[in-house]
Amino acid sequence: MEIRTKLIDRVTEFKLLAVSMESEIPILLVGNPGTAKTQLVLDFCQSLGLNTIFKQLSYDTRKEEFYGYIDPVALTQKGELRRIGGLDENTEALLIDEVDKANSQNRNLLLSILRERKIFDGSRMRDLSKLKLIVGTTNIDIKETSSEAFLDRFVIKAKVNPLGFDMLFGRKLKEYTLNIEKLQEKEEVEDVFAFIANAVKKYHVSLTDRTVVTLNHLIPVLTDYLEGYELYKVVGLYVLGLEVTDLNNILPRHLTIMSEIEKALEDLDRVKDPVKRVPIQGNLVNLANELRQLGREDKAKELLEIIATKSIT
Repeated sequence: MEIRTKLIDRVTEFKLLAVSMESEIPILLVGNPGTAKTQLVLDFCQSLGLNTIFKQLSYDTRKEEFYGYIDPVALTQKGELRRIGGLDENTEALLIDEVDKANSQNRNLLLSILRERKIFDGSRMRDLSKLKLIVGTTNIDIKETSSEAFLDRFVIKAKVNPLGFDMLFGRKLKEYTLNIEKLQEKEEVEDVFAFIANAVKKYHVSLTDRTVVTLNHLIPVLTDYLEGYELYKVVGLYVLGLEVTDLNNILPRHLTIMSEIEKALEDLDRVKDPVKRVPIQGNLVNLANELRQLGREDKAKELLEIIATKSIT
C-alpha cells in the first residue's frame, strides 16, 4: 500500500495502522499534544481512500455525534425519521480524538462499536461490518487515569514521539510516498509467543482475557509487517506494556547476537593490525555458529561470507 504524507520518522506507526486495519483490532495512539497523531491517521486513511469519520471528543459530547442527528426537514415534510451525520453502513475508518474523554453514555456506545461493529441509533441497529480501522488518540498517561479499563479495549497502545528536527523548525517538507508491503521472510510466530511467555513469567505482566484472546490473531499479522527489534519493541512496549529496560533484558538471543555482530563488524573495520583482527574474526565465527544452532542458517551463511570478504581485504 502507498501512503502519501509529509510526516517523517513515522514508518512504524503507519505499519501499525496497516496491522490494525487488517486484523480489525483497535489501536490507541498515545502522545503529547502536537505530535501529529491525528494527521498520521488522516494521511493513512486519505491515501487509501477510506470512508472516514473523525470525532473530537469532550466530556459533554452527545451520543448523536456517533449515530447522527434527526433530519428536521425529512421529519416535518415527509414524516421520515432520518439521521444525518455519524457512522453508517459505509463507514470504513473511525478516528476518535481524545477518546479518554468519552462520557459514560459514549463509552457504552463505543463498546458496542468496538466489540460488535454495530450501533443502535434509537430506532434501528446499524451494521458497521465495513468498519475495518478504529483509532483512538489520547494525550494522557493511560496508567494514571480512571479510563484505563475502557482504554484497555485498544489492545495496541502505540507511543507517538515528538516530531523530528525538520518539522519542529518549520522546514518546508515535500510530500513523499511511503510504501508499506508485507515481508517475504517473517519472524517465527512461535518465537514471539515464547517472548510473551517469558515476559509474563519474569515481569508478572498482567494480561486481560481480551488481550490473550486477541494475541492469537494479532501476532501473525504483526509478523507480516514487522521484523527484528521493531517487532519485539511493538509487542513488548505497545502490547505488553513493558519498560524499555525490561524489554532489552528479555530480547530473543538471535536479536542480541545481531547487535553483537554489528559491533564486531565495526571493530573489524576499525582495527587494521592483522594480529588484533584475528580474535574479532574468531568471535564473529562463533556468533555465526550460534545463529546456525538457533535455526538462522541464512543469517549465519551471510555473516560467514562477510567475514571471508573482510579477511581478504
